[in-house]
Amino acid sequence: MCLLKVYLEDEGLGRRLIAQEVTLITKEDGKVQLRSLDGGEITLNDIGVIVIDSINSICLIKKT
Repeated sequence: MCLLKVYLEDEGLGRRLIAQEVTLITKEDGKVQLRSLDGGEITLNDIGVIVIDSINSICLIKKT
């Protein structure tokens, strides 16, 4: 199973860990929803996915 760590890229603050053990990422109507292994959900507005690196288990996102 591939579990991702999701980082938010911020020009002023650098990369910040937003979520870990993420099993599902969906995007709809400008919202990105992250679901984790423990059943937790995080919804982010106005976010774009920069890269999903499954080998290193990283998803990098940034505000649009």
